[in-house]
Amino acid sequence: MIAGWSGLTKAKDRGALLINRAPTSRYLPVLAGGVCLLILLMGLVYFGVRMGAAAEGDIKTGVLWWQWLWSGQLFDRLDFSNYQYLVFYLIIGGGVSLLGHSFLWVFVLLNAILFSAMVWLGFRFWARVGEASGLLMMGLGLLLFLGLPDVPLWVYYIFYDVIFLFAVGLYWYFLAGAVIDRRIRSWLIAWLVALCSLVVHPRGILLVLFLIGAGVYLAIGRRLKRPGLTLVVTLGLMGLLAIGGWPALVFLHNDVVPPAVARWYAMGVVVLNRPETYLSGPSSYWDYVWITLQRIGYFLVPLRAGYSIGHNIIGVIYALFLAFFCLRGWRWLWGLNERSRGLASLLVLFCCAFTLFHGMMVVDYDWRYQMPAMVPAWLLAGFGIPTLLRGRLTPREPEVYRHGSK
Repeated sequence: MIAGWSGLTKAKDRGALLINRAPTSRYLPVLAGGVCLLILLMGLVYFGVRMGAAAEGDIKTGVLWWQWLWSGQLFDRLDFSNYQYLVFYLIIGGGVSLLGHSFLWVFVLLNAILFSAMVWLGFRFWARVGEASGLLMMGLGLLLFLGLPDVPLWVYYIFYDVIFLFAVGLYWYFLAGAVIDRRIRSWLIAWLVALCSLVVHPRGILLVLFLIGAGVYLAIGRRLKRPGLTLVVTLGLMGLLAIGGWPALVFLHNDVVPPAVARWYAMGVVVLNRPETYLSGPSSYWDYVWITLQRIGYFLVPLRAGYSIGHNIIGVIYALFLAFFCLRGWRWLWGLNERSRGLASLLVLFCCAFTLFHGMMVVDYDWRYQMPAMVPAWLLAGFGIPTLLRGRLTPREPEVYRHGSK
């Protein structure tokens, strides 16, 4: 998922992490994306089109917006907040207006294609391993994307989540390339994706804010020459703001936060539409802190009270699988060179930022809100897979894993 890396062969001069791609790496991303699409299409036969509670209302809204678009009234009738779902509503509204409700199958197919395209982007980098380990690399990589059933299940819903998930994947494809290659073009494309995401989902604002923060973070890190300390201090400040400062603001001045956020805190909401997770209404500052911590815990822990034992076991196994490869990927990236350490830091910071944000706001049920934060986790874990396959790499392995310039 790193723009421009496919053409790098001078690791010393350009800070590449891997060089001399194996022959199979040219085809592995396409093969992995194709296998993912085939799996998702097989799932479509089983699951069909799934309509969430808000789906019918979304379809009606989309059809109305489509009519407004063609009558020239759309931008006169919408206020700024409505633009956050513009892409989804126009796609679903235009499709249903032209093809009727049969378009819903086309929309799910679009979801499957976008999800598979995100997998293809991931394997564009992950495939840079030895030829003999290609198929094993593909299997483990696909498990990262598809191993938690709750994630690909959203492909079959009439929601905007997969569109936004693809936007996050594309965003990281170019952001990672910008960090490693330090190309202005990659930064600009990452900015373009972030700005376009503002009309896909409200959380697109996080992509914009993170880009600003990423630039500042990397600049400070290069000056201080203490990447570990810089990362720890940044994480500490983020946690202090989200877990300490934000609850204090809501407790003391809830009139300055969005009304919905104040209402969710007042009701003790941890996860929307999951009453079993609700807490008693807060009466002190520490109650607000506890609600925030509960949301963060629910965001990270795969166990669910409403799931079966088997479902929860799968969730725990997947979480351990993901954590294992994330740790290996982190150690590998951190030990390469300055640029790779910057990339590793940004991957971790993005995951933490999304987690803390939903602790401050609210968590939605069944992994919808976790998916964008999982994209950098998948990427980080993908870096760890080749470290497990060292024995299966080609003879170029010592050069591939040689530490770059510090």
